[in-house]
Amino acid sequence: MQKLLLVALLVCSNSLFAQKGFLYVKKKGYKKVRTFEEGNPVKFRTKDDQIVFGTMALVKKDSILVNNKWFGANNIKTIYLRDNHYQFDSHTFWLTTAAVALAAVGMTLAGWASFGKSLGYSAAFGYGSFLLRNLPDASRKKYNIGKKYSLQTFDLHF
Repeated sequence: MQKLLLVALLVCSNSLFAQKGFLYVKKKGYKKVRTFEEGNPVKFRTKDDQIVFGTMALVKKDSILVNNKWFGANNIKTIYLRDNHYQFDSHTFWLTTAAVALAAVGMTLAGWASFGKSLGYSAAFGYGSFLLRNLPDASRKKYNIGKKYSLQTFDLHF
């Protein structure tokens, strides 16, 4: 019984001390502007112009493991945040159209609003996500590592 309790305690203590590593993008060396954890998708360009996209599996000392390859933090030239490729999903659009019509009919039958107003309300809620996805975004799309931005790795693996 004591051996079983000892094994259970060791298993629990191992899971309690499981910490994630982090990759920080810092502005002028002190202000964190972006944080990537182990398990997050990351896309970056190395100094030898190789573009790497994958999940950050592990952070050790000053290196990160992406797609079973180690990359040093000092060899990363640019970190990309997102792609500008929007893919229209027609199946979701038609399901949203059906939901908009159903909501408009439901509001009209319940007497909450006229059919024109209820169609406008449900269309605004239903198609709002499609419109917001296509609006241009003014936020930063990439961080060029060098003078203004730097990388710092932080791991708690023992």
